[in-house]
Amino acid sequence: MMSEAIQVLPDKATGGALPSGPSKVGPFPLLIEIIEKRQLIAHFQPIISMPTGKIIGYEGLIRGPSDSPLHSPLSLFKAAGQCGLALELERLCRQVTLETFVRLQLAVPQCQPRMPAAAAFQGRGNLGLHALARIESASCRD
Repeated sequence: MMSEAIQVLPDKATGGALPSGPSKVGPFPLLIEIIEKRQLIAHFQPIISMPTGKIIGYEGLIRGPSDSPLHSPLSLFKAAGQCGLALELERLCRQVTLETFVRLQLAVPQCQPRMPAAAAFQGRGNLGLHALARIESASCRD
């Protein structure tokens, strides 16, 4: 487990607070718990260059808790959309995926990320700088 806690970035449109929702039924309480406790699991699928057979990157896949009805990404994102928490979930997915990538020390010596990683690490302190430096140090040449 990481020693530095990273919180989900608040949505400026809601004044920084997660929506409180008028109802305690349905997926809302479970989704709030998953987001607040960062209960997402990142998995990685290698991306292989067909001409060379080399790994040129990884696709980050996200799952909710395995014992939850929100384990499937389809269920997770559908619930987030219904509860008005899509932005918060997407931010947390990026954070968890990038943190897990760094923690696992996945080697991709010739690959550049295809997303603006700096945006995901804005205001993330030393962990964010370490992750961003590791990711940006690669360059695709395949």
